[in-house]
Amino acid sequence: MNELNIIVSDTGPLISLEVLRHGYQFIRLLYDRIIVPPAVLYELAQGQFDDSQTYLHHYGITDLIEVRYPSSLRVLPDSNLLHQG
Repeated sequence: MNELNIIVSDTGPLISLEVLRHGYQFIRLLYDRIIVPPAVLYELAQGQFDDSQTYLHHYGITDLIEVRYPSSLRVLPDSNLLHQG
């Protein structure tokens, strides 16, 4: 059985991959898929691209990034200080 190497990410590390030369190509050497909530993909595309799909196509990562909605939202102390991404 061939297992996929999968990680979950927020916006910051993915922005770092954008600015590194071949950053997304590098991360492909380590991981098969990056799971993000919709808010993260929105933040990545915001201000640079017309929509999220354009962002994914621009970086050639339509097969790398997988958008999943959170199955539950826990309320943690001071969680009101965090934004969705």
